[in-house]
Amino acid sequence: MQAENEGLIRLIDERTGPRLLASRFVLRIGPDRRLFATFDRRRRSVSARELRPRRLIGSILIMFALIVALVVAGPADAKGQGAACITDAPGMNNCARFTFTGGPQSFIVPPGVTSMRVTLDGAGGAGSTGGRTIGTVMVTAGGVFSVTVGGKGLATGDGGYGGGGDGGGCSGGGSGNGLCGDGGGGLTGLWANDSAFVRAAAVLIAGGGGGRGAGDAFGGDGGGPVGGDGSPGDGPGGTGGTATAPGAGGSGFTGASGGSAVSGGGGGGGGWYGGGGGVGSPSPNGASGGGGGSGYVGGPGVIDAVSHPGAAGAPGADGTAIIEWAAPATTLTAPRDGSVSNQVSPSIVGTGSPGNTVTVTDGRSGGIVCAATVRVDHSWSCVPVVPLSSGSHLLTATETHPHGFFYPPSAPSTYIVDLTPPAVPTITGPARTTSTTPTLTGRSDPGTRLAVEDASGTTVCTTTANASGSWSCTTVALAAGRNVLTPIATNALGNSASGRGFAVDVVFEAPVPTPIPPPTEHPPPTVQPSPTVPARDAPTGPSEAAPAGTHEAISMALGFGSTSIARGVVTTMRGTVGPNTTGATVALTFTGRVTAGAVYRSVDVTLGDVDAGACVVRATEFSCSFALHTGESADVRIRVYPDALNAPDRLVQQFEVSSTDSDQDNAMTVATPVSLDRDTSDWVSAFSLDLSSFPDAFVPLLALLLLALAATVSETERRRAAATRTSSTKPGVPT
Repeated sequence: MQAENEGLIRLIDERTGPRLLASRFVLRIGPDRRLFATFDRRRRSVSARELRPRRLIGSILIMFALIVALVVAGPADAKGQGAACITDAPGMNNCARFTFTGGPQSFIVPPGVTSMRVTLDGAGGAGSTGGRTIGTVMVTAGGVFSVTVGGKGLATGDGGYGGGGDGGGCSGGGSGNGLCGDGGGGLTGLWANDSAFVRAAAVLIAGGGGGRGAGDAFGGDGGGPVGGDGSPGDGPGGTGGTATAPGAGGSGFTGASGGSAVSGGGGGGGGWYGGGGGVGSPSPNGASGGGGGSGYVGGPGVIDAVSHPGAAGAPGADGTAIIEWAAPATTLTAPRDGSVSNQVSPSIVGTGSPGNTVTVTDGRSGGIVCAATVRVDHSWSCVPVVPLSSGSHLLTATETHPHGFFYPPSAPSTYIVDLTPPAVPTITGPARTTSTTPTLTGRSDPGTRLAVEDASGTTVCTTTANASGSWSCTTVALAAGRNVLTPIATNALGNSASGRGFAVDVVFEAPVPTPIPPPTEHPPPTVQPSPTVPARDAPTGPSEAAPAGTHEAISMALGFGSTSIARGVVTTMRGTVGPNTTGATVALTFTGRVTAGAVYRSVDVTLGDVDAGACVVRATEFSCSFALHTGESADVRIRVYPDALNAPDRLVQQFEVSSTDSDQDNAMTVATPVSLDRDTSDWVSAFSLDLSSFPDAFVPLLALLLLALAATVSETERRRAAATRTSSTKPGVPT
């Protein structure tokens, strides 16, 4: 049941005269028994009639009465899924029990469920017992079934709900003034497509027992494939319904009424086919009992079923229906159990039942890591709202359903965040060389990857440390003179450590000329000058090329443009998604979620002045789909409203972008402080409470407290405005 009522809370503003400060106060109770209250303080003029105390009191009383009525009545679908019960059936982990209500009830197959075990007990007549039908039904998640629970036959002659025939001699089949025969019990049935008492929709039926005739003739038990015959009196008892036809006088699902005379016959029980009515008698105790209705096990999806006659329990009791099923366990597929990584915000993924909410918790800290809604393809994913700390984390995924059905949690997965860097690497030589491509040597942790960079950050060589921790690599051509080189070690997890710079001097030496001995018969040779070593330009080493075959993740740059945002004010976040660094057009899905206490008002994605794609906004989440050509980036505008009362101190948003090129998938979390100040006179605040945690008797008091809260807030604002006016009109203060 969903309903709402509006009341007016009025306060007088002495400066402007009668104006409405709290103009609208709305109370709603939703289908999940959550109470929502909203008060809107937009100012407007009001008439004197609206300000009358009698109208104000009347509005409050109407709201109070509405809340009481809603809580007492409960939500309209409270009977929709039955009451929780405990199952001991092998392989089952959920149970719903339906009892007699006098009308059809509904059952919606929960997500992930493919079969259910159904136990139906038909209602009894006085002295007779209904049948019991048990079967397994193959189902599809989201399928809707109707459940009808039979009512017992009454001594007043009224037949039970579910096709029980009336007893003769009173309100039943005859108009005589003699002794009444008892009414027959009603059938209990499961019907497909939420279509109760439609023969083509019948799935399983347990027959109701026949009513007792006036005297000692008991009715026949409900079926079974065939309902039991009623006990004879002066005449024969009513015949039971069969698999193909009702007992004498019966019609379809309904048992026949008992005959009337001095003593009335018992009514027939309801069933797949109803039982016949008992025969009345001219003697006070000679009437016969009604026949029982038959059971049915041949409906759509039934793979294993049987109907037992008279097995429903105590004679003369209302029927019951129990549905049991096995909900599948949630799975957590990544990170894998035992994973070790330096990622503090890993993507946590798994499978579940579509539409359910998955919450990931950390068994080490006991806190919530992240939450997600299971998609149509059974997948879900989320990233930690707060980055994980260094150390071990025991992650478990738990699934919840709006009706509180149980879904087994996932197996726990141990995930270790290791941020420990390797030991600081060193270069041991050479310090001086005549080669422009020297072979460097050094030390590091065994197995670490080494990269040596020059002063400009260019990598001059790479290698891997051997089992003893030694390493060597030959550089690209170095410049003549001093080269300061820095080793950087990276371990298998990606944690790095930089060593101290090491100076390598590259020098060139001129060759020494060979002396020529002077000949004895020739004049001394002229001494030739030493050959000059030509000057050389300093070579520069080429940068190492990036590896091919991968594409960068799509970038997301989003922000509010300020360090904090205000409560009760719609604030715009702007930024970009992109660029697309691949050589082809990609299709992207850009999604976002915001913490409770805030909602999205609108989301726009554009390319220049053109809309890039469609966005669907659902309160606390949105999803946009668009395409990017090579080199393109999309402009994003997100309008967020932090609630004036319920917004948290920090607004946390999770954004994800998924691409047809999976290498581009990316995710980010944005946390923004929310200030307590607001500079606006128009604001709407809302809050919600879960009434299921409050006894019904406390709800009226809760409603009055909510009304008091609204009045207090408005009065506080009025006094603040009055104080501002007083200070502004003091002598010497300009107005």
